[in-house]
Amino acid sequence: MIVLDSSAAVDYLVRLRSGDWVAEQILRDDDLHAPHLFDVEVVNVLRRLARSHLVPVRECREAVEDLLALDLARYPHGPFLARIWELRNGLTAYDAAFVALSEALDATLVTTDVRLARTARRFVRVAVPA
Repeated sequence: MIVLDSSAAVDYLVRLRSGDWVAEQILRDDDLHAPHLFDVEVVNVLRRLARSHLVPVRECREAVEDLLALDLARYPHGPFLARIWELRNGLTAYDAAFVALSEALDATLVTTDVRLARTARRFVRVAVPA
């Protein structure tokens, strides 16, 4: 079981940096989960990539379509707000939502965000590219 972080999803969807590594993680365990804010975070990063001309607009638009087709269970953040608050000293609320969900599901957090991985390791199993 995997909680897929937004950074990993973006790399996967537009094959940036660690996209192939993320694809391998998904192939190993396709039981994917994320908090609801996942979609908005991913689309925001895709928007930024397109606006800065780092990734063509067409490719980002296709990535949004692929995101919609991703077989991923999405969870409301309400039940996790207390835990998100408890994690406030080491994580942003956004990152804490992924950690709290990983804890609740006893799932591995897959991320390409090294800073998040370093902090999250104190609470959950983390997979991050070497």
